[in-house]
Amino acid sequence: MIYTILIYRQLRKSKVKLKLSNSLLTCNAMRKITGYIVIIPESQSVRKRLNSYSVLLSCRLIYYYSNRKEAEAFQNRLFSWVNDIQIQLNEAYISSFADYRRLWLFYDTDIQDSRKIESLFKGIEKSFELLYYRIPTPATGTLNVVNHLIRITGSLLEVYAIMTEKQKLRNNWEALKTYDFRKNFLRKIEFELKNPDKVIDPGNKLDL
Repeated sequence: MIYTILIYRQLRKSKVKLKLSNSLLTCNAMRKITGYIVIIPESQSVRKRLNSYSVLLSCRLIYYYSNRKEAEAFQNRLFSWVNDIQIQLNEAYISSFADYRRLWLFYDTDIQDSRKIESLFKGIEKSFELLYYRIPTPATGTLNVVNHLIRITGSLLEVYAIMTEKQKLRNNWEALKTYDFRKNFLRKIEFELKNPDKVIDPGNKLDL
């Protein structure tokens, strides 16, 4: 009888552990920007644009598709792209903060620049949070998301511009070389964000 009770207790413990591991897996899932942004045609029309499925790519560009499947396939590529950029910018932010802390001890006589950088970091944090503030919709597409990503990129470039001037005064050419590499990487992302039509495969879109 005692042996049976011990086995029962062990089984209960194992179930608790299983539940905990499942919840940990859920908690460790990476945050992703998602939503449904395909514009569905409301009714049949002789005008091809009104009769097509569409996705808003930027404030000046809409892609049209003959069927829902093609439109949703492009939507998925678009979300995959913004999520990849989010990850890259998060890594860039981590690097910029580490670079700043290495330089921080030399800001003893130039508090203004230090405060400016820290203010930029606060703005970057806020922009990252705003990526999830509103779910993308057919009416807005990923415009708000892309605008926040552009803001993050611009702020990171500004951080490196300030730190570059400080390192020039210190003749720290090794740090300057690293900063140039990081700035070129950020400029590349900025170009992609401002020209998504040049980097995302449009699929079988209609030429309207």
